[in-house]
Formats: sequence, structure tokens, C-alpha cells
Amino acid sequence: GAGGVPDLGREAAMFSREEIRQAIEGHDIVFICTGLGGGTGSGAAPVIAEIAKGTNALVFITATMPFSFEGRRRLGQAEDALQQLQKRADALILFENNRMGELILPKDGIQKAFAQADQLIAQSLRAVSTIVSMPGLVKLGLDDLTSALSTSNGRCLFGFGEARGQNRGTEALKRALKSQLIDQGR
Repeated sequence: GAGGVPDLGREAAMFSREEIRQAIEGHDIVFICTGLGGGTGSGAAPVIAEIAKGTNALVFITATMPFSFEGRRRLGQAEDALQQLQKRADALILFENNRMGELILPKDGIQKAFAQADQLIAQSLRAVSTIVSMPGLVKLGLDDLTSALSTSNGRCLFGFGEARGQNRGTEALKRALKSQLIDQGR
């Protein structure tokens, strides 16, 4: 850890820049998952994203924002890091811990909120990797994903679903897409 000091996290990543580049080199997609607000996530993640962009990888960043009770300092550090990450990411998925906390009952506690956030992040990353690696009704590859992410407004809608049984085909997919598009106001 960097003791909640982003400059220290940044310095550590800069010091290890060559080792980070070697670890990333040769990969088509680099997933960076970070918690913002502290020293390591807010300081090192933007450096790692910059290195990944330099290797011509598609950079997916999943980040969490701190809970409001963590204080203004951590929130400010998170917002600064988020701006840096947005400049370096091909896709950025942002989870706000306060919203995660709303999904659980108060009696369940903070650990349950963190577990819920971890689960949603894992599902999102699995969906992206599945899109480009597994055959489906419509096969999408890395080039398709790259094209979708290079739109002028930078907005993309990802969906992922699994089905078993007799009626799992196109009708189920159509219903899911229609439902998602209605939810998005399209």
C-alpha cells in the first residue's frame, strides 16, 4: 500500500515502469481493476493505464469510488485519478461504493457492500472477456469490440446473459435486449 498518498503510489509505479511494461507487453486487452481514493489505486493505476496504452493494448478499467463516509480527501483524490484514467482508457466502468451500499440492508454491514461490489465487477469483466472469446448467437471479436468502443461519444452498452433449456435462443435474446433498451430510454 501507499498509505493513502497518491504521489507515493505514482512514484512506485514509475519506479517499476519497465517491469509493468514487460508484464503487459504482447496482450491484446489489459484489464485494470482499482479502488480510487487511496494511494495505490489513485496513484499507480493511471501510470499502469498509460503504460498499457503504449503497448497498443485495449485498456479496460474498472474502478470504484470511495464511500462518502471515507471523507473529502479520499473523494478528491479519487476524482483526480478518475480524470486521468478517463484519458487513458478505451472503456471505463465506474462503480460508486455509495450505490453499492444502497443495494444491501443496513444490518448486513459494510463487508456485504464490498462483497456485492466485487461480484458486480467480476461479472462485468467476465462479460467483456466472454464477448470476445466465446462463440455465441452473434460472434464478436476483439476488432468488433474495439470498433464499438471507438465511437465519438464513447458510449457503449454491454449485456451478458446465460440460458439453459428449450427456449434459450433468439426469442430470449430479443426480450433481454428489448428490456435493456427500454431501461436505457432508447
